[in-house]
Amino acid sequence: MWERTRAQVAGFVAPTSSVEANSTTKLTARGGLGTIADIVAVGSALSSTWALVHGGALPQAILAVTLGLLALAFMGLSFHLQREQAKEAQFERRRARHAQSLTHLSDSLAALRTGSTLMSMGEHPSAFTQPAREAVDAMAAAMSTATGRKCRVIVKTIFAPGGREDVAVKTFTSSEVVVSRRDPSTTGSLDWVKENTDFDEIFYQSKEYFLSNDLEHERGYKNSHFTPQSLSAGYPYLSTIVWPIYGPEDGGTGGWHILGFLCVDTKEADSFDESLDVVVGQALAPVWYMALQRYDEASGGDG
Repeated sequence: MWERTRAQVAGFVAPTSSVEANSTTKLTARGGLGTIADIVAVGSALSSTWALVHGGALPQAILAVTLGLLALAFMGLSFHLQREQAKEAQFERRRARHAQSLTHLSDSLAALRTGSTLMSMGEHPSAFTQPAREAVDAMAAAMSTATGRKCRVIVKTIFAPGGREDVAVKTFTSSEVVVSRRDPSTTGSLDWVKENTDFDEIFYQSKEYFLSNDLEHERGYKNSHFTPQSLSAGYPYLSTIVWPIYGPEDGGTGGWHILGFLCVDTKEADSFDESLDVVVGQALAPVWYMALQRYDEASGGDG
């Protein structure tokens, strides 16, 4: 399980080999001299059109206008290629940062393995506290490296206190990076799943994950910690990804049992790349499930 998870993440973010890079021929944007030539051609076309209006030769004007239109078309293509190349370069830089984050992800897996082993050996449940903290700290370091932004990781566990038709979540552990003191989500307070869009969509609507790169403008978003008073000084974080911590239900029913949620967030908008960042949590969440399951067994089901 541990090695398969490590290989899953490593294989996804591995940089493209030089052989693969050389096997594809790509169009490139025109250089500065080409753009200058286009501008000159457009200028000549405008000049000829002006001359035609004032009695100039028709054939020369038609030729100049045609060349000018072609130059405009090439300018548009050049600008489009430049934008696409900038996006591709940004994506490759993100992939490179993800590759650099693998050491931290390995540390996170190692901490979870240590914690699971301690629980299997019959150690007191409190022995899991330190490895769990090390696991979220390492994942926060990995996500910070991958995104170039300071990230926080929180693990929330589910329980059913009763009294209403809903389940609740509470913070199990949190990384050391504090996004904002205005955010009380790490204080251990109780939160109801239906009062939080991310948890609700995953738990009740069976979404694979929740991702937002701009919570301030996320339509219909609910968060039990986001009140007019708490948001008066701004949002404590703007980008977030939430994954279910889940595993197969007992009895071979084919269903899934959710023990909690693995959450990462950061203060800045547009921080996460869905094609690169989501797989990290999807790989680690099942490992967290195994660790928390053993923790619950050691706690007598009171975790």
